[in-house]
Amino acid sequence: MPRAPREIEPLLTAGQVLRSRVEAWLTVPDQHRIPVRVVDLRGTVQADRIHRREAQVVVIGADDAPIPRLAVTRRGASIVARKVVTGPSGREFAAPLGVLRITAVTGEGPWELTGKSWEYVLARAGFLRPQVMPRMSAVSAIRQLVREVLPDVALSVAPGVRDVLCSARTYDPGDGSRWRAIEEYALLAGAELFCPPGGGFRLAPIPTADRAADWTVHEGAGLVSREQSWSEDETANCVRVEDPDTHSVGVAADTRPGSPTYVGDAGMEALTGRRGDTGLIGYRLIPEFLSLPASSDLIARDAARDRLGQLQARAGGVTFTAIDQPWADVGDVVGVHADAGMSRHVITGLPISGTAVDAVTPDTA
Repeated sequence: MPRAPREIEPLLTAGQVLRSRVEAWLTVPDQHRIPVRVVDLRGTVQADRIHRREAQVVVIGADDAPIPRLAVTRRGASIVARKVVTGPSGREFAAPLGVLRITAVTGEGPWELTGKSWEYVLARAGFLRPQVMPRMSAVSAIRQLVREVLPDVALSVAPGVRDVLCSARTYDPGDGSRWRAIEEYALLAGAELFCPPGGGFRLAPIPTADRAADWTVHEGAGLVSREQSWSEDETANCVRVEDPDTHSVGVAADTRPGSPTYVGDAGMEALTGRRGDTGLIGYRLIPEFLSLPASSDLIARDAARDRLGQLQARAGGVTFTAIDQPWADVGDVVGVHADAGMSRHVITGLPISGTAVDAVTPDTA
């Protein structure tokens, strides 16, 4: 994530309120940007939602001028928002909040808008007929699937993405079919495709908490409160990936006896043919099965391992309330310092840093 500017970091502590404002523009196809005044902006970013960003925004015309009706009511329009924070020196720093497609409009001025990040469009642009994808690299496949719908959009690839060779596959038409294909290729690349707050698309490695923290909060300072949270829904401790055409197979499982989702001694026997000797019942063996265009056993195993890590990252962890941090985002690693010690977590959800001055409550794993 982009780190908070050095001048701003000392202000991210209890008792401080950032001097800030939210700026926004409407962008209409084939027209220029139209600045608007933001009366209210509230929303969320969620890792487990197809469109990561969603916000409700109330706007009026800049300088009290009326907003042209076409700018708000024309289908395909977007709203671009950012938070501008003023530092002690008087210098201003901008944190992007999102480039959101307007999906609902009510009012007549003030206008109440709902905006969603552009994964929403890909999710709705399902295949009309069977989509034949030849043997090709994962990144090339994702670029093709995105640009068939959004030919001019920027798509960046972060370091660490595996551009593996994928086997040929034909995808059936239907709702959500394009996004399912994108997710399959992204998983084979050990990555996730999403819209960052500054717009465009980014393909980046699936985040894990074993890397350095992007953001650190301390109890009594940036950390206001914390509590443990977890959910068993849609959680598995074993993933099996298979390509029915190449017969490639890969399996990954939580075989760590100290883990809360350890498969247990009986699970170890199912996986390896030898019963575990820890004496632990464990979480039991709860598998997830995926069919992916994996061209080799190695690629299938890597995809299974990454999917297992993704499931564990979204299963729960610490929910904490902290000082508003406009530069924080889903996928960042946060270091939480409390009386019980220091722990690192991946942010899986948080509020968009909008017009409210309240503390934020991210969800982490």
